[in-house]
Amino acid sequence: MIWQHKMMIFIILTVSTGFFISLSLSLKKKYQSDFTINIYSKYFNNPLTGQAIAGVYNLPEMRETVKSMIFESLNDDFYDELAQEFDIYSMDGSELEVAKSRSFLKDRLSVYSVGGSAFKAKFIDGDPFVARDVANKILQHIIQHFIQSKIKTITITREAMIKRLNSFKMIQKVGDQNGQTNPLAAKSPNILLSELKGLQGQIAALKKQYNTIHPKIQRLIKRKNTVEGWLKEFKNFPKINKSADDLPVLFEHNNEEAVKLAAKLFSDYSNINIALELERKSVEDYIGVIRAPELPIAPLWPQKRLFASVGLLVGMIFAFLYVLIKEIMVPGESELIKTSAAQIGTEFLGTFPCIPLVSISRRPTAPSIVSDQSIHHG
Repeated sequence: MIWQHKMMIFIILTVSTGFFISLSLSLKKKYQSDFTINIYSKYFNNPLTGQAIAGVYNLPEMRETVKSMIFESLNDDFYDELAQEFDIYSMDGSELEVAKSRSFLKDRLSVYSVGGSAFKAKFIDGDPFVARDVANKILQHIIQHFIQSKIKTITITREAMIKRLNSFKMIQKVGDQNGQTNPLAAKSPNILLSELKGLQGQIAALKKQYNTIHPKIQRLIKRKNTVEGWLKEFKNFPKINKSADDLPVLFEHNNEEAVKLAAKLFSDYSNINIALELERKSVEDYIGVIRAPELPIAPLWPQKRLFASVGLLVGMIFAFLYVLIKEIMVPGESELIKTSAAQIGTEFLGTFPCIPLVSISRRPTAPSIVSDQSIHHG
């Protein structure tokens, strides 16, 4: 049956495949450029900053942290910056139009994990050069975000340590020869406020055991009045910070504990300084680019082979339908004879089998009859 309709089947397959191949040539092409980046574990774990900055030692937690930082860097401002640099969409439209254009741009970028702390990003564009340049821009932006985030964390920790060290240094300056802290000599409103809070707490505690006329309570009240007198001089001081986090820690009896704590804090501060210098020079080594963006040669869409395969499949379907219609749906010769017989008012009973004709040369010859008369005449 297929051989009987071979010519028409060949025409259908050829037309269908050719149509889909030509369609792939006429459609707008899309190119894809991708890169793979890996954040090594030493980015999160630094022995010099381990006591001051918590590290990440769990692989799933590390993966989620890297993922969060990547998507944190790919914010709306960065997408708008890409749009302006590569003329992807205009910022002159309404807020709704810009939001829609930004959403379409986000759909063209995909980021996903490929195992461990490695992530792969893909960007699609109609121009292969734009696809490569945008992917390269995204890669550099992510690397800079990781570098700045690391440096910023260490810098903030360092500033907090400097703040506390200055507080200890202030306490040491106002200490007397016996190691007793003399906040009145500091002439600092923050230290005076801290001293006043301490005196109020001591007076309240002693009142539960003694009367107000007790000598200890009287000495504390006298000292409290003195501190309040000093604070009146700073009544209009514009930079008084009454937050407990900004006040220096005072030790009532001696500054031995303060010295130990300051020494420990100074040791951590030295480690932070060393770590900061090292991170500024080597933090880029903690980020590995497994695959850099390349110029795409073949388009991601449409693909000629894919369209040719689809065209061949569609042609086979149409060829099958053609044969089905020709052999089943169209009436055969016997059905046409029955219809003709009904039209002339008779009945079709059937057809005789076809008897092949035998050639004359193969027919048996009749035997010759010889009579006496013939012999006589002969």
